[in-house]
Amino acid sequence: MRRGSRVWAKRAKSHLFFCNKCPFKLHLKSFKRNTFTQMYTKEEAQAIRHEFWHKLESKSRRAPGQNGKPIHWMMDKTGIRGLDLRFDLSGGRVMVGIEINTHSEEKDKKLWEKLVGCKILIEKNFEEPLTWDPEFVREAGNTVHRAYVSTEGDIYNKEKWPEMLRFMIDNMMRMEKAYRSIQDYMMHF
Repeated sequence: MRRGSRVWAKRAKSHLFFCNKCPFKLHLKSFKRNTFTQMYTKEEAQAIRHEFWHKLESKSRRAPGQNGKPIHWMMDKTGIRGLDLRFDLSGGRVMVGIEINTHSEEKDKKLWEKLVGCKILIEKNFEEPLTWDPEFVREAGNTVHRAYVSTEGDIYNKEKWPEMLRFMIDNMMRMEKAYRSIQDYMMHF
């Protein structure tokens, strides 16, 4: 999508854009400070994102009880099409949550009502309150139902990676535990 002389695409808590003066560079422009913080080529930005997700896999091998084997996250293998457990790095936030997006408003609404009915049990097993958002707008612009926990984080700030990775692994393990406690109930949809 074009706006004037720039092509805009959202990433993490920054806007990435191509500038006419240097068409091969991506600039990260902070929302808060409105200043340029770093410049990456498309390939460099992609390499950073790839390195982050590789680090997550590597770090998950060292999680308790893994004995060097990677964790096989449940993610979209919940037994219900359109109900997924998600990692999300967007808008300067790191999120771990349960997301409903079946592409059918009626199914979404029924699943959401059923999930909200299990709110107390989910939060008890998760051991922390979640944010329940029936109209969460994803970075791509589509609206989904999401119950999640989040913290600040920027994928392009490598100094924050250790705490971001710890947050993601710990909370996804807890989210899977919470979902498993209601999985049978949710599958009778």
